[in-house]
Amino acid sequence: MNRLAKESSPYLQQHAENPIDWYPWGEEAFAAAKEQNKPIFLSIGYSTCHWCHRMAEDCFEDEEVAALLNQDFISIKVDREERPDIDQIYMNVCQMLTGAGGWPLSIFMTADQLPFHAGMYFPKYSQGKQPGMLDTLNYMTKVFKEQPDRILQIGEGIRNGLVAQNTLPQVERNESIVHAAQHTLAQHFDGIYGGFGQAPKFPNIPQLSFLLRYYAAHDDEQSLYLVEKTVTQIYRGGIYDHIGGGICRYSTDQQWKVPHFEKMLYDQAQFLMILAELYQITKKPLYKNIMLQIIRFLDEEMLGQPGMYYSAIDADSDGVEGDYYLWPLDAVEESCRQDFGLTEGPHLEGKYVIHLIENEQFEQFMNQYEKEIQALKTIRDSRPALHKDEKCITSWNALCITAFCKVGAALEDESLIAKAEELMKQMLQQSIANGKIMMTDAQKEEAFLDDYSLVIQALNELYLATQKEYYLQQSIDWSNYVIEHFTSESGGFSFVSDQHEKLIINPKPVLDGVMPTGNSVLAVEFFKLARLSENFYFEKIANQQLAVFSKDSMTYPSSTLTLLQLDLMLKADYNDFKMAGQSDEVIRKLGSQFRPFDTWKTTVAPTFSFQQCKKDHCSTLRFSTDEVLDML
Repeated sequence: MNRLAKESSPYLQQHAENPIDWYPWGEEAFAAAKEQNKPIFLSIGYSTCHWCHRMAEDCFEDEEVAALLNQDFISIKVDREERPDIDQIYMNVCQMLTGAGGWPLSIFMTADQLPFHAGMYFPKYSQGKQPGMLDTLNYMTKVFKEQPDRILQIGEGIRNGLVAQNTLPQVERNESIVHAAQHTLAQHFDGIYGGFGQAPKFPNIPQLSFLLRYYAAHDDEQSLYLVEKTVTQIYRGGIYDHIGGGICRYSTDQQWKVPHFEKMLYDQAQFLMILAELYQITKKPLYKNIMLQIIRFLDEEMLGQPGMYYSAIDADSDGVEGDYYLWPLDAVEESCRQDFGLTEGPHLEGKYVIHLIENEQFEQFMNQYEKEIQALKTIRDSRPALHKDEKCITSWNALCITAFCKVGAALEDESLIAKAEELMKQMLQQSIANGKIMMTDAQKEEAFLDDYSLVIQALNELYLATQKEYYLQQSIDWSNYVIEHFTSESGGFSFVSDQHEKLIINPKPVLDGVMPTGNSVLAVEFFKLARLSENFYFEKIANQQLAVFSKDSMTYPSSTLTLLQLDLMLKADYNDFKMAGQSDEVIRKLGSQFRPFDTWKTTVAPTFSFQQCKKDHCSTLRFSTDEVLDML
């Protein structure tokens, strides 16, 4: 056992028996590197990462590789899901140096945390143009010993590049930027299979969320079509698990047919949100069925003992990627094979992924083949269980709260609203320590900007769903904490608070990835919060976000789509509904409709009244619930 045996992270525990003398990230490792005058090899990954497993087998369990690392390097392991601050900085370095990024992330750096070389997966031996681990280690050792000035020069150059990226000059914002973003998405849309661009394809929810809001703001049927086509094709593809429910991380092909089988909690939650909003707009039963299946999957497969949801389920089974989900031809009855997508050649490892791409009756699939699906699920459940990363990440659970609120409101199902409330209760109990939100239920690290922003989003959504003042006050309190501890001197919010460990740089991310960034989420949520709390200081900060990140939104409109939602909201004919005396019927009806720009607030009163307020005026009071329901 090495030092990682004492760590709580499932990923670090996976490497506790490596022959490598691993250190966790911390002062002990950096002190050792300085004292021994050795470079640091930093390896970043997570426990359900297929290529992380591959590199562990090829290199980290190998005695020859371990001998070189132990002799010439101080080796550090980091779980990217526990320390996204470290991961974000060095992933940016990898992208700067190589033009690509991914996990495992391999960084060579000095004891002062200055990176001088980066890569991702390394095999043990060099293969053509792909360098191997042994050759790379020998070369890095040679350069570090013989050219220390060059190492320092490279490291300082990279740090200066990071600082330059973090400097955000403000530019004049073009009013047509939201239209340019929508146009870019439409240009890159795959008209046959949905989604944007070529393989690999990710279910990029920030893109779909923006398009639905563009549809609402401009009554743009094209945007709605792009979302419906994409969501439908994702469901029809193999990226969606038709046996057990849930969506996989991405598709390796253009058709969404053969996925990378890893299942992440954030994908399930965000997909639920889009499905709920599509159901609000269309009331199509297919979206309802998918939502209920995903929620059942979450409760059966990802709900942990603390009452929070685990972060991920592995793709690998007995060292084979996707084997748990694949089927030999004879496992599926011949009469079902065509509808289950088993008509062409095998998809992977001589086996098949169940999909509905050619099944024109896909909307009836769950009901039509309920017996056959359950039989296959029984077989699959008997296979060796997949590894689950049992970390309960605060921000990803906050996404689930928002999702349950949206689904419950769309379906007018009070039990799902209660489910969201219970999850928030568990999360606040287990992820709060010393007046701070913590990254995980293990309470090891303070949460980062993305965590705080998504908790605030969940609290706002809970308030809209329940009209309970407690959630609104919690949102105000945590928003004030963010303003106090995350505000950057040059504007915007830093990823790491002033209470946290200082790294070589504190970035201010705004570009969306598979999840929206904290700066963008806060821009939208602060504007809502200003109207709900009638504290327009939050509106001032929301507007400042547009100015601070103006260069990014003008340069990369299709990568700042969450921030551009605020643009859409400011220009939309939004409503603030004010109620005195609560009416559950009115709240249910408001929640069942797609109202992405509206807010509603209730105050205690002996009799019911209702008022509709727009940007510059309010309507006359209405005192009849029936009249209000007819108006909405």
